Amino acid sequence: MAGGEERRSPLLEVHRRLGARLTEFGGWMMPLQYEGVVAEHRAVRRAAGVFDVSHLGKLRVRGDGRGLQEAVTADVLTLEPGRASYALVLAEDGGCIDDVFVYRLAEEEWLVVPNAANVAAVAAALRECGADPADEWDRWAILAVQGPASLELVDRVLPGADTGSMRLHSWAPLDLLGAPGIVGRTGYT
Repeated sequence: MAGGEERRSPLLEVHRRLGARLTEFGGWMMPLQYEGVVAEHRAVRRAAGVFDVSHLGKLRVRGDGRGLQEAVTADVLTLEPGRASYALVLAEDGGCIDDVFVYRLAEEEWLVVPNAANVAAVAAALRECGADPADEWDRWAILAVQGPASLELVDRVLPGADTGSMRLHSWAPLDLLGAPGIVGRTGYT
């Protein structure tokens, strides 16, 4: 937990009501499983599964992007708004601090999504390179939909998402019952 704040998925109470087995991870209380590992593995391999990954970091970077560019291995300055890139955040000695997804939200705005346990280290690395990341851990819920029927499921549940026409490593704005959101094709599992 950062600054003593409890970090909870916006969906935590839904998980409890649905009977999820919960576990603590990186300062977050998260669902581990519902029916069991084997049944859930088969569901994802054969159809689709939905994972609450709201514990992932959400670092917003504004400005010209040069500091962000210096901190990651992908060429994020050439990303167009609506595109994303998988990248590594490197340490001064060339070691890897974390792997992240970088979303270009606007001309001078990016969203960096690191792993939960490495948010502070990634933020520090970005600062060392001249970026000024804002930790927006409580602004976004993140759901990962995975499996061969994932695009069909998302399009059925979220009319207007139109994920079937999205290119890999792209995202689009989406109205979620009157709240702004994004839908992206940026998985790497």
